Amino acid sequence: MIEAQHQRGFMLSTQCSSKGNVEGICLSGEDCFSRGGQVGNVCGTDELYCCTFVKTCGDVSKELVSYFQSPDYPAKSTGTLACDYDIMIQDDICAVRVDYEKVNLARKLGGLCDIDQIFILNSVDGPTTGQCGPLTGYATLIAVDPNQSKPLKLAVLIQNEEFYRWFVKITQIPCSKIRRFKVPEPCGIRKMDLNGESSNHLPVTNPLSGLLHWWNKVRWKNAAGNNIWWSYPEPVFNTFYYESTKRHMQEQVSRNSNRLHNAQRRIISGMDAEIGEFPWMVAIGFNKMFFCGGALISDVFVLTAAHCFMTRDTPIESLIVQLGDYDLIKNNETNHVLRGVERIFFHSHFHAFLLANDIAVLQLDDPVIFSVNIQPICLPDPGDSYKGRRATVTGWGISSVSTGNPSSILQKLQVTVLTNRQCAIQIDDRVGSGMICASPSDLGGTCFGDSGGPLSVENDGIGVLIGIVSFGVTGCAIIPAFPDLYTRVTEYINWIDVNTI
Repeated sequence: MIEAQHQRGFMLSTQCSSKGNVEGICLSGEDCFSRGGQVGNVCGTDELYCCTFVKTCGDVSKELVSYFQSPDYPAKSTGTLACDYDIMIQDDICAVRVDYEKVNLARKLGGLCDIDQIFILNSVDGPTTGQCGPLTGYATLIAVDPNQSKPLKLAVLIQNEEFYRWFVKITQIPCSKIRRFKVPEPCGIRKMDLNGESSNHLPVTNPLSGLLHWWNKVRWKNAAGNNIWWSYPEPVFNTFYYESTKRHMQEQVSRNSNRLHNAQRRIISGMDAEIGEFPWMVAIGFNKMFFCGGALISDVFVLTAAHCFMTRDTPIESLIVQLGDYDLIKNNETNHVLRGVERIFFHSHFHAFLLANDIAVLQLDDPVIFSVNIQPICLPDPGDSYKGRRATVTGWGISSVSTGNPSSILQKLQVTVLTNRQCAIQIDDRVGSGMICASPSDLGGTCFGDSGGPLSVENDGIGVLIGIVSFGVTGCAIIPAFPDLYTRVTEYINWIDVNTI
């Protein structure tokens, strides 16, 4: 049971759950019906019932927790459909959480939703892009105005000729419930001598539980004798930077075709990291294949790039996260652990064409125990631009275009942070405030497989996460000392707060 809450001046009864773990509130049968709810099981002995609010096309709700389902749910529906559901925003509400509990719509084509789409309208940030595919286990949070009169609207457009269904949970989050996310202390520490001391403040879990859970189910495919152990998200055709990319490529070819050829054979130009040098680095796998990186920011949350998941169909049950690893195709060089993913929080206004708001948080299915090889990285000071700072980007991405092979050993590359103005001049295109640019001293940079990985600086020996690998304008290190673009973490501190409640 959860404590009672207030709603528009009157007391809500105790929260409860009904059949199928649908959340509701304890009301009399009369009150439940008058508010458009469905009566469920009895709440205690006070002649109250668990009242739930499960709605469908054309309905409206002002409840703190409600559900929006397809017309025939749980059965699958067929045929075209245009459908919407309105949520009236209560007082003192700053965000609305949308959990895609069971969603199966038409799959993406070319990384985009062109057939079925779920939109969210009337948020503070404007309409979202459409989402589709197997979204079960995904979630997003929408910023709203506590005094807005327009309802938040979920709109669904179905155009496929096959089956579809959805069951979505909508939760209004009071402003008073939003707290600053606190990275565990200490953070950003390399090769600590823990001696069992620093993790005493963390929840105690069986350190083998996650590993044993996955032991017979999940390994990189190479461990079973298959030489292919990676699989990257399908490339996103970034139309926003298409003209500048084409122009830079043409200029490079006209200057020196041999130099371009050399660049194609030499991408990362980094060097092997040391074991335990970047203990916050995580490898993310899909169907037992490595495809993206990420950064551990607590015992249950990993920060990564939204495009790793939102530009192709990525069922949550097929994902694994490997922590504490160094060489992805060796089993015994470090004490690493595996976890599944319980929830994926993607930015509501991630845009696949613009690669705007390219950020996501993974919630692990079981907390990890911090160790020498597994540590969280610190989050940055929101007021620091980090311009001119030397930074390090790390990843297991492709290290040679000629072979297309990634590095199984974690790589690191030193880069320098540019101002957005410097970067815009260099790439000859606009750089949004949610992006940060960094360039190497010579030919080098990020490539496929590095996506989602951390760009970090050291503050008095402490690792601080300032960027998330997003994309390169010219691809993979085609032009010497040319900047790559990252998601600027300082711009998303508030977003991280709300998505880690």
